[in-house]
Amino acid sequence: MITSVVAVLNTCRWTRLNAIRRLSSVGSVFTHREKLVLPPTTAPVPIAWRKWLTGSTLSGNKLPSVLATPSVNHPAVYEVNDQFLADTDVTSNLSNFAREVRNVLDSNLHIHGCILFRGIPIKDARRLSSFIKALGYKRASYEAGVVSRDDVTDGVMTTTDSDPPMCSIEPHNEMAYLEKFPSKIMFYCDIPAKPGYGGETGVTSNREVLQKLNPSIVEKFDKLGITYSSRKSSKLTSPESYNSWQQAFRTNERRDVETYLEENNHGYQWEEDGTLVDWRTLPAFRNHPTTGERLWFNQITIHHASYFLDHPEPEPTNQPSKMYPLHTTYGDGNEIEDEVIQHIRDVNWGSTGGFQMQKDDFLVMDNMLSMHSRIGFNCDRRLLVALTDD
Repeated sequence: MITSVVAVLNTCRWTRLNAIRRLSSVGSVFTHREKLVLPPTTAPVPIAWRKWLTGSTLSGNKLPSVLATPSVNHPAVYEVNDQFLADTDVTSNLSNFAREVRNVLDSNLHIHGCILFRGIPIKDARRLSSFIKALGYKRASYEAGVVSRDDVTDGVMTTTDSDPPMCSIEPHNEMAYLEKFPSKIMFYCDIPAKPGYGGETGVTSNREVLQKLNPSIVEKFDKLGITYSSRKSSKLTSPESYNSWQQAFRTNERRDVETYLEENNHGYQWEEDGTLVDWRTLPAFRNHPTTGERLWFNQITIHHASYFLDHPEPEPTNQPSKMYPLHTTYGDGNEIEDEVIQHIRDVNWGSTGGFQMQKDDFLVMDNMLSMHSRIGFNCDRRLLVALTDD
């Protein structure tokens, strides 16, 4: 089974390389660059032994010493041409500009996994919302999400309000802990981080990660699946908790929550203080709807209780793993070995390239092909996010 997965990956890698060679002019709107060039003054970004990065301080970890630069076409970079901006009033021709962006996405996103549009003339959240609507994709809901996010405007949210800025968020696929998850995740840079103050955005290829993982570990997860559990307190009794069920489900009615959980095959129970505990078992692999690839797609590590052991707002360390806000086990209920969790973290970060997003950068990720992450920061920084179902 593992051999067949590798064969598919090799085929996709050949297809990707040949697609890169075939790329030519993309017209008067964009210039395509295969490699994101970082400013020459960019300093190395430590990963191993970094404070508030889960797994970085464990003895024997094999995390990379520094964050790698982005690889060829991951992300593929499409810069808006200056002459196009000079000749075009994008505000009054937003639908036409969105059509150009969508053409690039529909033709190339499944090849590269993520695409960075640099210099899009959007400027603020309101116009971002209009632009995303003009792209014509179906909006995805963040219902049952495990971190707190605020709605900024229609279809646009903050990235996360649960993890404080200094916390580094490890690579993950968006909402992979649910049976239904977004197809695309889109990030817009509203306020860029200051150079040298952290806040880099990481991009990770799921194809590369699968190639590097220990095959016996992959095979065990393929056989058993993953059980995801979460504890969501009530905002009435624990307003400062990691996430509340009222925030996660956008409702104050327990019956609404129960309807969602039952319709989506979650087990659940209510505790006396109003806390909701829910769980579900899902496969470690999913099939890509466009390429047909069988992809490593999950949240084994960031959903694991150990994530909170290197967190600026720690949970009590003397409690069972199931008492943390999030936890994962093998699908048969047995705990995942510490060394397995660390191996996956090592590989994930070792397959990640990162960069500081600039004002008006628009990063679109195929959620099944690419993971995203964040390096902790200590300055003003604001990314906005939108999710789509197609």
